[in-house]
Amino acid sequence: MTGSDDRPLARLYSPFFPFPPTEGGRWVVAEQARALAGLGWRVELVSWLDPMETLRAAARSAVPAELEGRLTIRHLGDPRAEAPSVAAWQGEMDVAEPFRRGGRNSESGARRALRVVRSLASPHASPELFHYPPSADLRHRLRPADLGVYHYTFAHSWLSGERSAPERRVAVHVHNRESVIAAARAATSSGITRRLHLRNARLLARHERALASSVDELWFVSRADLEAWREDAPGDTLRFVPPTLPDLRGRAPARGDGDREIVLGFVGSLDFEPNLRGLEWLVRVLAPELARLPRPPRLVVAGRGVPDGLRREGERWGFFDFRGFVDDLEPFWAELTGFLVPDLHGIGVRIKLLEALARGLPTLTHPSAAAPLAPDVAASPLLEVHGELGGWRTAIARLGERAPPRERPPSLEGRTVYRFLATTG
Repeated sequence: MTGSDDRPLARLYSPFFPFPPTEGGRWVVAEQARALAGLGWRVELVSWLDPMETLRAAARSAVPAELEGRLTIRHLGDPRAEAPSVAAWQGEMDVAEPFRRGGRNSESGARRALRVVRSLASPHASPELFHYPPSADLRHRLRPADLGVYHYTFAHSWLSGERSAPERRVAVHVHNRESVIAAARAATSSGITRRLHLRNARLLARHERALASSVDELWFVSRADLEAWREDAPGDTLRFVPPTLPDLRGRAPARGDGDREIVLGFVGSLDFEPNLRGLEWLVRVLAPELARLPRPPRLVVAGRGVPDGLRREGERWGFFDFRGFVDDLEPFWAELTGFLVPDLHGIGVRIKLLEALARGLPTLTHPSAAAPLAPDVAASPLLEVHGELGGWRTAIARLGERAPPRERPPSLEGRTVYRFLATTG
């Protein structure tokens, strides 16, 4: 790049504004921005689904101070506006009027239904039209960049269009095999809903295969997804780029002695199929085992959308504490003795598992959730992996017996994971 600052420019595309990184995918994007800035890149973050006022407020209060002067935030105008535009700012710069009112990346039921109907007459799956709506593709108004990283495979709807990317090198960061998630939703649906999910699954699978030949690289947060992709699209364009996290251990208080009450946590939105099946497993399979312990642990469940029937089943055990949606998770994390990540689907990387490890929390999971992780993360002394129910019961009974390790797995560090992009700037 030319100009007064000759450092290379990396542009990160994220449908959702990642700061503060309170959810899984946002952690990936936020830490990527921080890592690239630390490795000598100028970083530009382009987002469009969150309201403008959300971005403005978050840019002032939630973006790390170390990114000041290193990060430019751009918002693509709402495609429904008559004159969509690209607004850019750093720090306290003024921005244009908000294009969308309401909650974060909100979509009304009517708009969702309209999007699904429109997808039937388009070459795109309906989730692609939500995350990367073609009418919001304003990349031609952006200056050239050295690297463009498009988050989620839904970016196919932009990358397969007539407009070429304004970046010399293009990578898609694959968070999940979205076709597999759509197929899982179809398996638990019926009627027209099932047919719509199956259509999405077929289109998404086709587009996932096409991405390997339409971009320079595919980056994978999951080792398991990379290997599955390699079977469909062999070549040297695939790279393992796992999620990274800051050291969060200082945010939690000391955990006391072995006599402290065992408090286990589970968090996740229950409209996500793997989260729902995991909670069902906790209530219907693990809870009877825990009830046999002399002192059953307390299980704190945070997340919206718990079905009423499942909530009642859990409450009958006497040790489930359903919190619903929790706006600030810091108090939730602080009260935990351990964290549970039941995994019955083996879909993607469970970022909350990594966050628990980054906070120094002993964590239990199934083998399918450990398979996508970097080997050093999967081997962490904080992580116990059990496929058998008895292993879960034993691990929970002995929680608090070992001191947490002081060293972090290198694969949680951004400078380690992204060193292939290090610059001399």
